Amino acid sequence: MQILIGYKIPQLAPKYKFVASATYIILFTFLLAIYSTTILLEGLKVAPQAIWLGYLFFHVVGMALFFANNTDEFCWENLLK
Repeated sequence: MQILIGYKIPQLAPKYKFVASATYIILFTFLLAIYSTTILLEGLKVAPQAIWLGYLFFHVVGMALFFANNTDEFCWENLLK
């Protein structure tokens, strides 16, 4: 994993600059949404275990949908060579 993050991704970054910047913006937005939703649900006295199990469930579903529909060669063929 360290090789993928430290070696392959910086190599591909100039070619996919828009994709990388959009990914970071989307990631930051989702982290902000998760944080604010957590604060809201804790204010409504929802158990922290239920909050994080819900996040885990939707994350697993989202990743399954992403990888099921991902046919872009950027993700696998270039990254894992």
